[in-house]
Amino acid sequence: MKKRSRYLLLPLLFAALHLHAQEPEQPALKWGPSFRSPSNSTLEKVVGFTPAEIYFLRVKNPSAFANRDKIYMERFTREGKLQHSEEIVLSLEKKDLTLEDVLFLKNRLYLLTSYANQSHEKNYLFLQNLSERQMRPTGSAKKIAEGPLAKNRYGRAFDIQLSADSSKVLVYNQVPSAPKEPERFSLHVFDEQMELIWERDVMLPYPDEQMAIREYRVDDEGRVYLLGAVYDQNLRSRRLPTHYLVLEYRPGDLAPVEWKISLDENFISDLTFRIAKSGDLICSGFYSEKDAESAKGICYFRLDAATRRVLTQTWQPFDFEFRTEDLSNRGRQRALDAEQAGNQRQSAELLRYNLDELVLRTDGGALLVAEQYYVHESYQRFWDGTMQVSYFYHYNDLIVVNIQPSGAIEWTVRIPKEQVSIDDGGYFSSYAMATVRDRLYFLYNDNSRNFDPEARPGRTRAFSGSQAVIALAEVRKDGSLSTVPLYLQQGASIMARPRIARQIGGRTLLLPGEWGRNIRLGYVSFPSQ
Repeated sequence: MKKRSRYLLLPLLFAALHLHAQEPEQPALKWGPSFRSPSNSTLEKVVGFTPAEIYFLRVKNPSAFANRDKIYMERFTREGKLQHSEEIVLSLEKKDLTLEDVLFLKNRLYLLTSYANQSHEKNYLFLQNLSERQMRPTGSAKKIAEGPLAKNRYGRAFDIQLSADSSKVLVYNQVPSAPKEPERFSLHVFDEQMELIWERDVMLPYPDEQMAIREYRVDDEGRVYLLGAVYDQNLRSRRLPTHYLVLEYRPGDLAPVEWKISLDENFISDLTFRIAKSGDLICSGFYSEKDAESAKGICYFRLDAATRRVLTQTWQPFDFEFRTEDLSNRGRQRALDAEQAGNQRQSAELLRYNLDELVLRTDGGALLVAEQYYVHESYQRFWDGTMQVSYFYHYNDLIVVNIQPSGAIEWTVRIPKEQVSIDDGGYFSSYAMATVRDRLYFLYNDNSRNFDPEARPGRTRAFSGSQAVIALAEVRKDGSLSTVPLYLQQGASIMARPRIARQIGGRTLLLPGEWGRNIRLGYVSFPSQ
């Protein structure tokens, strides 16, 4: 079993884990009423909310009697009571449509669907309003974009991205290009009433084999940014980019503005960016001295909006103790010997961390949040020669890195957790995050035995449905961490789904829970201090 350090507030009686035992000015969880959902259906996402109501998208998976998903829009009160559920029939002139997304902009619901026209080899994107009370499509479907007959990695025809203040909507799709020619994309930017502001087909400045788009964003002014990794032709197969490039597209400009990020001799294993209020770009992520799946430390770049030059560029390694906290004494000693000998290949690095959040601070610094995530396959061969494949989904430790405006690491925090599930995509795994003033809160499903004062210290037990507890980790501005059990789920006929949780107020987090067909909405309130 892995060795972990964990902050425990002990002793705790499990009977005191329920809401009525929460002390004033402590985070508290309150569940709404329970109701039964349609069989074989799941809450897909929180579409939006008002001061009085919350809108959800529900999907019912295909069955033996129906070969396609059923889509439902549901409206709840803020107290968690289901007011209305409406099935949305995805069809247009007797043609089946595919759901792309449902948006909630300026208190209005918009349904985005697509149709694959095989004869014309085109995907068409359609827009319809949904009534706020009955949540039914109103008016005829309007075609707002089209693209080639292709799907993205999520099985959809178009990618859709909102700006930070939700005032702009980017619709983005790739356009096929000839071999060894630059990739082409189609950009469509809409306002919050889903009226087109501008659109353009763009071509990357490098051939397909030399540049890979990693991320794209639209800002509150309607400018579009693409982040890409650039390779030498003979290095693409080794996944070693020579530099990163940010391309900024504005309406009316003939060519994009380029922002170049040099890599020195380091290999960036994960990188993301955000747009500061000043217009500067803040890029940060992990770098490695080994490969694409590990992290020696963080990289941080601040790119000036006026000159497009890099104002700040730092490469900051994690300290040795942080990188080896998860290792045995023997493993830590081997890593120490490797570092003292200058052996980069055997030195300690964090493994398989995915960068989830980059939170910009008002003073120019930033916070990075990452989760250890990976999938492994297990094969079982039967007597008749058939093979069964099982997929194990691992969602483990969280790390938080506080970065100063200079790019230096101010502090790092590791939040231990271990979540493993089979063939479900990690349905009850991962975490929810809330930002409340100068503190970060993380909620996730954990094993109640990790909070047992009689358990052997230094061990973290994997999350188990039969011994489930909602854990709450609080990270304060000085980097201190406390972890407490917020709610004992064992025997409660409900299991939290942190991955679809959403902060719906300055001090409120909406935390849906379900088990089988039982559904409840939980509300976590945080103290004001």
